[in-house]
Amino acid sequence: MRNVGFNNDTQSFQQIQGVLKKISVGADGTVWGINPSNQIYRFNNDTQSFQQIQGVLTEISVGADGTVWGINPSNQIYRFNNSTQRFQQIQGVLTQISVGADGTVWGINPSNQIYRFNNSTQRFQQI
Repeated sequence: MRNVGFNNDTQSFQQIQGVLKKISVGADGTVWGINPSNQIYRFNNDTQSFQQIQGVLTEISVGADGTVWGINPSNQIYRFNNSTQRFQQIQGVLTQISVGADGTVWGINPSNQIYRFNNSTQRFQQI
């Protein structure tokens, strides 16, 4: 698995150093990924390279506004805090997570039940 990025100037793909097993891109162009060891990476446009971010995730999803959510190997939920530049744990347990274009965060727990994040309560609620 090699990282490949699209170059708008040349209208072609170019290889980018590093290896990822999962990748997610926000509408603002924010690119995040997870490597085979579950280490987290964020693409730096200035250096044109991926930079490691502290933490370990198995799932990652970037919202249209650049908000980043993830799940660690223990199915714990995390959201990236831009102020601290770290992931913060959010109460709950999920196996899958996805952020919609409107910023709504959805997830599936180990029992295959569907959940949606409620911004006012800052908790996931079963749907």
